[in-house]
Amino acid sequence: MKISFENIRQAAKNIGNYALRLSEKIRRISPRVWLYVGAGILLLSGGLYWLLRPAPPGPDLPIVEVEPVVTDDVEIYGEYVGRIRAQQFVEIRARVEGFLEKMLFDEGTYVKKGQPLFIIDPKQYQARANKAKAQLNKNKALALKAERDLERIRPLYQQNAASQLDLDNAIASYESAKAEVEMSEADLTQAETALGYTTVSSPISGYISERNVDIGTLVGPGGQSLLATVVKSDTVRVDFSMTGLDYLKSKARNVNLGQKDTTRTWEPYITITLPDNSPYPQR
Repeated sequence: MKISFENIRQAAKNIGNYALRLSEKIRRISPRVWLYVGAGILLLSGGLYWLLRPAPPGPDLPIVEVEPVVTDDVEIYGEYVGRIRAQQFVEIRARVEGFLEKMLFDEGTYVKKGQPLFIIDPKQYQARANKAKAQLNKNKALALKAERDLERIRPLYQQNAASQLDLDNAIASYESAKAEVEMSEADLTQAETALGYTTVSSPISGYISERNVDIGTLVGPGGQSLLATVVKSDTVRVDFSMTGLDYLKSKARNVNLGQKDTTRTWEPYITITLPDNSPYPQR
């Protein structure tokens, strides 16, 4: 197909005429129509933006592990601070006053019950015991004389050779002499007891500490009375205090600490963790 210059000129003329007619029609359109057209274009643009807008980013969901729920027994326990102490901790004290003369043990060693540990100067207590013993012998002699006098007065009174007053005086002298003997016996017992306290013995078997006083020190009620301590360590105990709330909760679960429960398959027990975080083997 051959395109001549005349054809091109005719086509351009047709296009120009069409453009003139189109512009004439556009000029005839009223402003209200242009307003509707502009509104339509805005609505179309808004709709296109709404439909073509990018989707907002979703929230970052955490990754969790899921396991099925099962029923099992759970140990309920509490932790408390405990203190280890010996079964017996006895203080050795001087019960009489005097100067400490001797120490009859090695510090830190094992001593037996009744073993002598200290000697307090016994001279004054020995003297008191001797005096009380002599007074007892004297009163016994006076009581014997009063008894013999009474035995002589009775027959004389029965023969009307002695008055009632003489008999009453003899009986009173005899009863008074017997009372003096009993008082002397009590004084002697007291003096001998004090004398026995001058030898301080161990009341229990166990390990003894170092001495708290030196030889020659005044000990007893007027001085230093604590001489040493003896610990019975073959059996020790662990003391701990639990809160009142924990105690009430254990009672609410019918748990008696330290007691066996034959109605249950488990038993409440106490474990001990030593200061170096190692467990004590026995519960």
